[in-house]
Amino acid sequence: MKDLTELIAVLDATPRHMILHVALSQLLKPCNWNLLLARHIENLSDNDFFETVDKMHIPHVDPRVFMIHENVGRYQIVVHHFDLNRFNNSMKNNKIGSHHHHFSFATRIIKGGYTNVLFENDGSLMEPELTPSTQCRCTNGSVYSIDYRQYHCVFRPEHNSMSLMIRTAPELDPGHAKEPGYDRGVILAQKKLLIDQLNEPQEVIPGRLDEFEPYSAMKVMGLSA
Repeated sequence: MKDLTELIAVLDATPRHMILHVALSQLLKPCNWNLLLARHIENLSDNDFFETVDKMHIPHVDPRVFMIHENVGRYQIVVHHFDLNRFNNSMKNNKIGSHHHHFSFATRIIKGGYTNVLFENDGSLMEPELTPSTQCRCTNGSVYSIDYRQYHCVFRPEHNSMSLMIRTAPELDPGHAKEPGYDRGVILAQKKLLIDQLNEPQEVIPGRLDEFEPYSAMKVMGLSA
């Protein structure tokens, strides 16, 4: 793959019910995803970048969400960026915890890593009764998918970790409010940060499907091997 438009063309031609499966297979390819994303973001006008990011921004949480392409009603392509201080502050202030998404998605870690914990839910989607069940330390090249009904939580991200996510059409209305102060100037400054981070040299490797293991609180906290 020489350009992100090739991925977009594949997804555009995929039947809606197959987008998650095709996205997963595409993310397993040994592409220089970081470079492809850097070039795509550089080629977006400031207006286009601001409008797409502002549309899907989730306030007061980490990672920051940067939507860089959307085929409305079919899929979205999103880059995530973790800032460790921001993440720790959000966790401390209970802004981050176990959650489900309003869409299903496939994702690939393209820099750094984090621990992903999945939960069993003995309740309903809106009134969950959760028990941590499995976990995986996701690192560069890790690929996995999650159904929108699956509760999960991320722990211990490395600073400046990044992931590439392909979301299916939303199943629920997220209802996110705007974040005061997260305006055009801030978002365009984030554009430069993303490009700089993506341009850092990364080894081109094939993706690998994550293998989850039984939950261990000690491992999640990094206190055991």
